[in-house]
Amino acid sequence: MKLSHLNQIATYLKKFKKISAIYRVTDTVIKIVFDKNDEIFFEMQRSNSSIYKTTSFTRSKVYNAPFDILLTKRFNRSNIVDIDIINQDKVLRFKTSIASAYKQDISYLQFEFTGKYTNVIILDK
Repeated sequence: MKLSHLNQIATYLKKFKKISAIYRVTDTVIKIVFDKNDEIFFEMQRSNSSIYKTTSFTRSKVYNAPFDILLTKRFNRSNIVDIDIINQDKVLRFKTSIASAYKQDISYLQFEFTGKYTNVIILDK
């Protein structure tokens, strides 16, 4: 993926205020539902990463790995605080917050599209 395309995608994503749902649909694809109706898929296959929208994509199975549990816990129904490209590199970072009864949790979801390798990382403050 080109950096100029990623910058355009980040600008487009900044219009959204909330992540309604997020989960893995295949081994390498993560689906994010923004504001209850806009679905965007992040393909994180090595050397072939992309971001796209489609209507005919079904979930292959339910994933219960620790990553998936934490992904759901930290990002389902979260508010988007900021979306940035980190250091003008091919790294897209979502800063989100979940307000619970006692405190506000800040979490980061980082998608790395750096050349030959791709990665999705969950970070806290």
